[in-house]
Parts: sequence; structure tokens; C-alpha cells
Amino acid sequence: MHASDLSFPTFPASAHHTSIRWALFTHPQIRDVLPTLHGDTLRVLHDGPIDAVGWSATLTAAGYPAPRVGDAPTLAAIVAR
Repeated sequence: MHASDLSFPTFPASAHHTSIRWALFTHPQIRDVLPTLHGDTLRVLHDGPIDAVGWSATLTAAGYPAPRVGDAPTLAAIVAR
């Protein structure tokens, strides 16, 4: 399983967590979508590689802004900061 972050600068993604989560469940590789400590970022747990184009298309079709999609930071990367 992999973890990726969806960042929505200036958009309160955590306030829309549930509806974004259900929209992304149309992608079979997505296992869960979780809030983070950052109100504009959600963590996606998924099988296989990131599908930035597909996830963004689903969210923009549902009326959300296009997110920035990237790997979630690992504990080692956080500690190294």
C-alpha cells in the first residue's frame, strides 16, 4: 500500500473530506482518504502508482479545484527536517 497527499492550496479540503473521499472511491486502487493536520491536504492510501491525472479529473468533474498530488512524506523525511 502507498500513501500520497492531495494538496488544495487555499481550499479547505478537510471541510470537504467526506465528499472528496466518496468521489475518489470510484478509483478501485484507492483504499481510503484521510484528513491531515493541514486543512488543505488529504492523505490517500492506495494500491499501485499515483494516478494524478485520473484523481484530478474526478475531483474537478465533481466541482473541486485540481489538487497537487505527490508522495506523502515518510517518517524519515519528517525527522530529517
